[in-house]
Amino acid sequence: MPQDPGRPTGYRIQPSLIQAIVDRVNDGKNNEEIHRELGVDPKTVRKYRLNLKAFGEPIGPRYVRRGRPPVLKQCHRDALLEMLRGKPTAYLDEMQDFLYDEYDVKISVATLDRELEAMRWSGKAASKAARERHEGLRRAFRARCEQIYRPDQIVCLDESACNERTGDRKYGWSEVNTACDVRYSAKRSERWSLLPAMDVDGYVAHMIYQGASQRS
Repeated sequence: MPQDPGRPTGYRIQPSLIQAIVDRVNDGKNNEEIHRELGVDPKTVRKYRLNLKAFGEPIGPRYVRRGRPPVLKQCHRDALLEMLRGKPTAYLDEMQDFLYDEYDVKISVATLDRELEAMRWSGKAASKAARERHEGLRRAFRARCEQIYRPDQIVCLDESACNERTGDRKYGWSEVNTACDVRYSAKRSERWSLLPAMDVDGYVAHMIYQGASQRS
């Protein structure tokens, strides 16, 4: 029975309809004739015709990926990610050594980089935190401050410094394979220290003086 030509695309063809296409192909009918009789897209009929010619069946064999097998198995990837969680600043050659020492797996830097990209891991600037910092003590200190002080009683100091080279730009643009050369003065400039005091409403006062600040 002919199918509705206006039916939406993307549906799965029933086995009975596939068999009807095969029967008409074997009867010598062309793609347009089968399309008019069954309402199947001519491209689909052509695909089944080619599969019949190549494999003897309307649906070809399942695609099997060819080429060399991947160097890393899933257990290697899991171990590598666990190692990076404990040591996120590891270099690529250190990851190579880890895989070789633990699993006797030899892998190139390029392949290792592609594996990390496939696992959606990327290199980036590390945010540093003091090893001595104790989160429990920090929470206890904040809770004690909330009990003793009001927000308007707290004044914070934030030390900073600058010189004439503070505004120097570290990145620039140039043609591909061409260095971005920018000339800056190499002379040492005077250092200025800034010591602002801030509360919940903003800056209360500040000090600007030449030289380094003394912690006291």
